[in-house]
Amino acid sequence: MPQTTLPEIIAKVIRDKVKSGKTKIEVANELDVSYYMVKKHTQDIPTILNIPKQLQQRIREEIKKGKSIRQAAKELHVSRDTVIKYTRDIPKKPKIKRKRSPELIKQIRANVRKYNSKFETARKMGLTYKTVGYYTEDIITVKRISKETRDKIRDKVKQGKTKAQVARELNLSISIVSNNTQDIYKIPKKADINYRAFILLKELINNGYAFSSSKYGLKDYQILKTKFPSIHRVKMYGRVIFYLEDKSDIAARTFLESLDKKITNYHELKQVIKTFKVNMDSEEKSRYLHKKNSKGRDFGKNFEAMRLREKDLSFVKIELFHLLKKLLRG
Repeated sequence: MPQTTLPEIIAKVIRDKVKSGKTKIEVANELDVSYYMVKKHTQDIPTILNIPKQLQQRIREEIKKGKSIRQAAKELHVSRDTVIKYTRDIPKKPKIKRKRSPELIKQIRANVRKYNSKFETARKMGLTYKTVGYYTEDIITVKRISKETRDKIRDKVKQGKTKAQVARELNLSISIVSNNTQDIYKIPKKADINYRAFILLKELINNGYAFSSSKYGLKDYQILKTKFPSIHRVKMYGRVIFYLEDKSDIAARTFLESLDKKITNYHELKQVIKTFKVNMDSEEKSRYLHKKNSKGRDFGKNFEAMRLREKDLSFVKIELFHLLKKLLRG
């Protein structure tokens, strides 16, 4: 089990040493205690942010020698954050997992000079760009292409070839091809009608409309839309319907009848009619409209019952009045 608390005597010693000016990492190493425990018991004690210039210089020297941040921090009894703070401007050499043979290094350098491209050298030799860059830091490569090559790149991309294909054919990097064809819009390939899109098209021809289902969906509609612009899609109240332009009347009425949600005002109904671009007379509108009273009940269903109830109440009131009259006379 890891230690979570320290005895009061040790905690007091830690606090006294930190107050005297020692760093928390120094106290941890001196007392053989974890840095976490020292930090936990000295949270309220502010530490000196700036360290002496001599120590700063020593930190930088250790890092320049090639030591890691962890090693420098351990040797000089400072935190890793402190080492990082004072060595940010020192360039770090990339780590190479395995040493390459002198023959291979010579070949890498020769190929970089030959192709004038580190990227191309890495691709041809089956190495990473990082490895090639490490062994050719002193070789400056500037890949400049002629106007003829640039025109060739642009012509091939305009023909419909991918940038990777053009780069492979002309023995160039993809970045050079991309930089010289940024303004060329790539026309997307038109997809052929697949089986799902065919089922959707079949249902549209038979019925004039089709609701979205597991058989077909948005992608299939998009494929058909590129070939048949008269196909439309409407999504309202959680339902999706596809329909043909000349069958919008049937689609709108079917959509309204299939809704689980009741349309309770003319504004909602107007939105549906406007979306499908259809015309309806007032009688037809009232058929699809469900008005509600303040309690949320349908007027159409409860109106007759309410009228009968009122008649019964008025009859009871009259009978009570006559009964009271007789009692007063008697």
